[in-house]
Amino acid sequence: MPKLIIDHREIEVPQGTKVIEAAERLGIQIPRFCYHPALGSVGACRMCAVSFVDGPVKGIQMSCMVDARDGMAVSTDTPEVMAYRSQMIEWLMLNHPHDCPVCDEGGHCLLQDMTISGAHGSRRYMGPKRTYIDQDLGPLVQQEMNRCIHCYRCVRFYQEVAGGRDFGTLGIGRRVFFGRFAPGALESPFSGNLIDLCPTGVLTDKPSRYAGRRWDFQRSPGICLSCSLGCHLTVSARYRAIVRQEARCHEDINGYFLCDRGRYGFFYASAPERPRTARIGAEKAKTAQAVDACRERIDAIVQAHGKTAIAVLSSGRASMETLLALRQLCRHNGWRDPILWPDKLSRSRALAACAVLDETNGCSLKDIETADLVLLAALDPLAEAPMAALSVRQAERHGAGIWALDPRAIRMPCSLNHLALQPDEIAECLIALAERIKVPIPEGGDGSHTPGPPFLPPEPLVDALLLARKPVVLFGAGVANERVGHAAGLLVESLRKRNIPATIFPVLPQADTFGAALLGEGGLSLEETIADIGQGLIHGLVVIEADPIGEWPDAVRTRDALKQLDLLICADCLPTSTASLAHIFLPTQTVYESGGSYINTEGRLQGASAALQAAQPLLQTSQGQHPPRQFSASAPGNDPVPAWQVAAALVEMREDPPQEAIADDFARPPMSAEAVCRWIDSPAIALQDGKFRFVKAPNHSSSLQSMAPAPGGFRADDYELLPVEATFGTEVFSMRSPCLASLAEAPRILLAPSSAEALALKDGDRIRLELPDGMIDAPIHIEERMAPHCLVLCRTPKLAWQAAGFGRIWLSAGQIHRVQTAAQGDCRC
Repeated sequence: MPKLIIDHREIEVPQGTKVIEAAERLGIQIPRFCYHPALGSVGACRMCAVSFVDGPVKGIQMSCMVDARDGMAVSTDTPEVMAYRSQMIEWLMLNHPHDCPVCDEGGHCLLQDMTISGAHGSRRYMGPKRTYIDQDLGPLVQQEMNRCIHCYRCVRFYQEVAGGRDFGTLGIGRRVFFGRFAPGALESPFSGNLIDLCPTGVLTDKPSRYAGRRWDFQRSPGICLSCSLGCHLTVSARYRAIVRQEARCHEDINGYFLCDRGRYGFFYASAPERPRTARIGAEKAKTAQAVDACRERIDAIVQAHGKTAIAVLSSGRASMETLLALRQLCRHNGWRDPILWPDKLSRSRALAACAVLDETNGCSLKDIETADLVLLAALDPLAEAPMAALSVRQAERHGAGIWALDPRAIRMPCSLNHLALQPDEIAECLIALAERIKVPIPEGGDGSHTPGPPFLPPEPLVDALLLARKPVVLFGAGVANERVGHAAGLLVESLRKRNIPATIFPVLPQADTFGAALLGEGGLSLEETIADIGQGLIHGLVVIEADPIGEWPDAVRTRDALKQLDLLICADCLPTSTASLAHIFLPTQTVYESGGSYINTEGRLQGASAALQAAQPLLQTSQGQHPPRQFSASAPGNDPVPAWQVAAALVEMREDPPQEAIADDFARPPMSAEAVCRWIDSPAIALQDGKFRFVKAPNHSSSLQSMAPAPGGFRADDYELLPVEATFGTEVFSMRSPCLASLAEAPRILLAPSSAEALALKDGDRIRLELPDGMIDAPIHIEERMAPHCLVLCRTPKLAWQAAGFGRIWLSAGQIHRVQTAAQGDCRC
């Protein structure tokens, strides 16, 4: 490791470290514009000049372009270096406009900081400035090209890191322009990172434009809830409203970046339609009155029908505080455990995905970037967990081979080898791969894996796995059966027995699905609960932070069942379909107001701090006018309470000392990992290296044996309907963001060419699917890389996808009808 001296201070750094990075380790910030830790060095701005006074390099050089070497003596503040930087700033300011007062970057502009620190205080150049015509780059990014200093950060990220191809460098010399060939929305779902990377005000945040300066905002650390990855972000609030979110660096998770879905998924928190007042029937009420009414009506049902007549339902978007308080509520009152899953299939998928992790085989997003082979099984990363797709992109940039086993024609910001397998074939392919790769166990050993079904894996994939030195298997819990989780674990076990350090990375449906899985199988599924309601076994249902009508399958049956209840209590921060049916409604706080703890897909417990108080935004209460001049102790719209408090309020806390611990542990989120372990109190759960794990890792071979065998294939006229997620327009929080609405794809059904030919359909035809609980009417799109006998349907509210019902949905050719050909007219929904 080389040793060098920077400003008379010695430091030892790893081989290959740039001088600018070595200086940062000493706390010395060398000015820069083009250099960024996630982008590396390019030497475009010439601002990071330092003086090499001794050693193998001499003179003024760019510190981002020179590797640290033994014997170097570096000075960052000699008169020559300071003069050089000052001259560079003056050149950059020749064409820069004097619009700092109206620039959204003002207050956190790197050019402002460097201009002041470089002692450039007056303008000598009086000639005409270079000007550009700005482009419309869509609803997220605002361009002001006249402010550009040509640092190349934007295009380097967009093309190299994110893999985008519709934004780049145009022009030449001093007329270089960064933009698109034609105005239009940026296609990459990571385009919002251009805003964070731009060191001036060229690319700024369009939705928060003119909302305030950096020093005007209440800023706090937060956690993204748009998927199960748990990316870190910084929340900015002003006037009781969330106005902006930015990436907060976490090396092992999201690095320096965010996807656009997570960055702009906050508008639900300040939406005018957000419910902020409790309701008893159709009448508004105070939250305390509504809680008292809940207690009275619950007691009446318990006295008439017994304790088992009350059920509690929540979901994976609830925090750990809420889930644990709900379980404590159920156990304290003698009720059934909370309902956390739509159906048995969803529960078994999620539990299998979480249980596959042990203390050695898990990995992080950062580890994926350094893999030399990535296998995607039943997973569309760009739709289900976009930042995972960005990590896979970095692995490909470093030379990794990317393979995908999926029935969908998945899109990725990188090249991949796609095997279009039907859902049941994915697990069988993984099992067959494990059988080909595993090391034979000597006679007298502890048993061997049972032979898999006669599925022949592709030889190139087998060879790639055997040659890999750091492979990683990513799999989802959406389109395939529950065998995929155990089959992926079996493959990783086989690789590790060959001394290939393979790792595994599950992707779960919601932000706290792992936390829900830690509570065990829990109570009944929603499907089973609906049956019990129909049989008169359940008379009251408490729904907290879930929308079984709007978010889960089979909305028709669910709505009919909820209407049969004697009591439906709903507590939520969203204006959901379930809330509209509730007999009693309680408004809850968002994660921005209450904070909370969530366990991401790695088993990592993470906490979000409260960013603002629970109150109606000033822009809404003042109706755009001057705020009220009267002062009061409380703000309007402050009725919402943390969701866990709703559960605690339904317990008689005065006479039960253990309930006081609920307030102690939950009152100041986020919770500690030790507190979570204490409340789960299960010998099957342990905290290992800061991550939650199931102590007894499953025997994947035994698990596969115990499951029902997969169907033997499709009949000639069978088609499986696959409701899937999309990058925009399906996730429960971000789908309420107006700026993302135009980026959602048009509703359509995807199918393979062979399936279209068998059904006598052409691209653009409109079809109708006849289902037990309704019909789905949409245009079709033929995808070349799709598996046959599959119909892929996006879970957008614009389509009646919930008519598909619970579990796996099979259709015969007779249930698929063409209602309009592409030539007959417009096929839009």
